[in-house]
This record gives sequence, C-alpha cells and structure tokens, in this order.
Amino acid sequence: MTEGKILPNVIIYSLPIMAAGLLQVLYNAADLIVIGNFSGQVSVAAVGATGPITALIVNSFIGMSIGVSIILSQFFGNHSDERIKDAVHTSMLFSAILGFIIMCVMLAFSSPLLEATDCPEECLAGSVLYLNIYSIGIPANMIYNFGAAILKAKGNTKSPFIYLAVSGLVNVVLNVITVTLFSMDVDGVATATTVSQYLSAYLVVRKLMSLDDSTKLYLKDLRLKKDIVIKLIRYGTPSAIQNSLYSISNLQIQSAINSFGTAAISGNSAAASVESLTGTMVTSFGSAAIAFIGQNIGAKKPERVRRSILCCGMFCILIATVGGVSSYLFGKGLLALYIPGEIMAIEYGVVRMKYNMVFYFITGFNNIFVSSNQAFGYSAIPAANSIFSILGIRTLWMNFIYPLSPTLDNVYVCYPITWAVSALLNGITLLIVYSRYRRGKVKMI
Repeated sequence: MTEGKILPNVIIYSLPIMAAGLLQVLYNAADLIVIGNFSGQVSVAAVGATGPITALIVNSFIGMSIGVSIILSQFFGNHSDERIKDAVHTSMLFSAILGFIIMCVMLAFSSPLLEATDCPEECLAGSVLYLNIYSIGIPANMIYNFGAAILKAKGNTKSPFIYLAVSGLVNVVLNVITVTLFSMDVDGVATATTVSQYLSAYLVVRKLMSLDDSTKLYLKDLRLKKDIVIKLIRYGTPSAIQNSLYSISNLQIQSAINSFGTAAISGNSAAASVESLTGTMVTSFGSAAIAFIGQNIGAKKPERVRRSILCCGMFCILIATVGGVSSYLFGKGLLALYIPGEIMAIEYGVVRMKYNMVFYFITGFNNIFVSSNQAFGYSAIPAANSIFSILGIRTLWMNFIYPLSPTLDNVYVCYPITWAVSALLNGITLLIVYSRYRRGKVKMI
C-alpha cells in the first residue's frame, strides 16, 4: 500500500472485497428468491419487512469495524507491532461482548420494533420469527466483521472473500434444504443465515490464530486495553452512527411503504437487494481508500495519500454510475428473479429503482468523501453531516412533504435529494481536512 503503483494495487486490494460483498448480497438474495419461489409473496414481505432493522444492525457492525481499520492502517503504516497486537486482541473481545449485548436487546424488542414500522398483520408473525432467529447470529456477525477488518487493514482481502464464499454457499444449500425438504418457511432461511454467520466467524478466528506476525490472535491474551477501547469507540462509533442513520431513517420510510400493502413491501425488498449489488462494489473502493490513505498517512507519504484519494474516488463514481443505470435498464428482469409472476410487486420495485439507481452516482461521490475523512481520523464530522442530511431531512420529508402527496414516488425521491446534500457537506469537509493535513495540522492516531 505504501510502495509501487497505486492504481493496480487499489484494484488488486479491492477485487476480493468486491467479490465477497457481491457474494454476501447474492446469498442474502437467496433468502428472498427461495422464499419467493416456494412460499409466496406474503413470506417475501415478511422477510422484507425486517430489512431496515437487520440493515440497521449490520451497518452498525460495519461502522464499528471501520474503527479497527482506521486504527490498524496507521499502526501498520508506522510499524507499531506492540500497538497492533493490543488492537487485535482488544477489538476481537470487544466485538464478542458488543455482539452479545445487541443480541439480547434484539430478542427482547423484535416485536415492538416491527410494530413500530407498521408491519402488516399478515406478515407480523413471520417477521418476528425471522428477526428472532436472525438475532441469535449477531455475535458471530460482529466477530466476523471485526476479524475481517483486521485482515483487510494488513492487506489480506482474499481470506475474508473465501470465508464468505464458503459460508454463503452453506447458506444457500441450507435455504433449499430447510424450505423444500423440511417444508419450513421464514424460519428455515433465518436458520440458514444464522448457521452461515457462525461458520464465517469460526473461519476468520481460525485464520487470525494461525498467523505468525503481530496480528496473530491468542485466546489467552484476549483483554480490553483501555486506550484501544477508547480509540475503537472514538473512531468506530461515529461511523456506526453514520451507517445506522440511513437505516433509522429507512424505518420511517419502510412504515410508509408498508401502508401500500404486501406487493409494495416485496417489490421494495427485491429492488433494495438489486441495489445492494452496486452498493457493495462502491463500498469496496471506500474500504480501499481507508486502508491506502491510512497506511500512507502513517508512512508519512502525502503524495501517495493524494493519489489514493483520486484513484479510489474514480472507481467509486464510475461503478456507481454504470451499475446504477444498468440495474434500472434491466430492472424488471432482475426483479422477476425474486418475485416471479408478481406483476404489481415488480412495478412497485421499478418505482424505487427509477429514483435510486438512476441517481446512484451521487453515492459514489459521497462514499469516497466519507471514507477519506475517516482515514484521516475524522469520523465524527461525516456522522454529524449525516445526522443533518440523512436523518434530519428525511424525517422532515416524511412528516411534512410526503403527506402532501402520499405516493410511492414521493417516498423514494427523498433518497437522491438527501444523498446530494450529504455528498456536498462531506465533500466540503474533505477539502478542509485535506488542507489541514497538507499543512501538518492533522494528528496521527
């Protein structure tokens, strides 16, 4: 990351992350596809109604694990082996404890959360069952994300990809077995997801324990180092908050979508799954930006920092544009894979894609702005920007603009508008932060 040509190295680093993300999306899509083909629209809606809540959980995990990436990238850049060891052991124990706490909270409040989104009565029981079983896998999901963040920070993106490929394949096989052979419904796909999460957590822990450098994990050395915990909270919490703000705002949006019935819910769920295919490719280069920028900051190579921002930014914007437009153009065919024969649900899904995918290039800009700010150690400012642009404006929109014309179009149009405001604020922030860095006013972690 700190030597050689940046562009090809960014691609080599990002491709396994992208492939792993795509596999994750496809395996998650398998839940909906299997349910849609064997159980029907109501079951798809039941799983889909949990989407904003499970996204809130997963995005928070990823946000917290970004704290690990930020810390370790700079530690690797300046070769602080003892600090790397402390960060590895603290972050893995921290992830397990936090995952267990979140699991307990979700099991206690799954039903009230779904009721708060106005989940339709015919879907509610299935949604609660799915969410409860899914919650059991939360500790494993947290452990995997933190472990994968450690491997990615040191430049190993291949192993997390392999682990997701293996666990995802198990997920798909179990989906088919539980639904077709054992006649299970949403409980079958939820069980398959949970089993695959524990498998991926086991694989990443085993990998860390097999290493022979400062990132080697010793179970006997697991302990919480106060200064590392503070850094994890300082750099991870703002990222978790920022990621979760999208999901929190989507809970209110989901409530509006739920009011249009099960066809709208299933169409929205299928469209969101297609959308995430492009999203995961964009975020892979955001992950690359954090690692490359962070390591070159630690290595005190400002020119490589600048070029890392430009290279990663180019790919973020290009993929968001091409992927977004292509998804919309082939939207009906893609949606039919999830909900075959459900013409009304497909039409609802196309409405979402018209606004989200055509304007998805805006998220490319926003992604590189946010990731670059995080790499410099400024996680709180993008989070504050998101509080205003994503949570604030969407809340105002859904409470004051949407009621004036309560249509699905008026629900979805708030997405590109809030993306644009967020990108503008984060772009301005990056210009200020980068200027401070060039003048030597950005402190090392």
